[in-house]
Amino acid sequence: MNQLDVIQSLGEDVVLLTRPDNWLAQRKLAISGQLSILAEELRALENATKIKRKMQDKNLVAVKHWKDTDGLPDEVIEIMELPEAVTLLAKDEHSYDSRGQINVWKSDGYDTETARQLRIS
Repeated sequence: MNQLDVIQSLGEDVVLLTRPDNWLAQRKLAISGQLSILAEELRALENATKIKRKMQDKNLVAVKHWKDTDGLPDEVIEIMELPEAVTLLAKDEHSYDSRGQINVWKSDGYDTETARQLRIS
């Protein structure tokens, strides 16, 4: 392998040839750890997307709210039908930003206006 081949094969990364082997090994290990974390996050995102599509087919949403457990408020996420979720957020004095959750559902394609009207009737 001639010098030009080495430089061309590494391109801008040719500077790595000037680093100690120990540094290269440590950097490789650090990046491998980051890649594992990113791969795990990607799997979680793909799984959540798949589940949300199935929920949307059934007009279900995930609702983040407070629920009393043994007299103490507890943060929970529940899956329920959209009209029920809108009703819950309207009643829940400790709810998170209910308008924010409703806006998320709207951006996901849910008919939140009809759900509000169903809640009223």
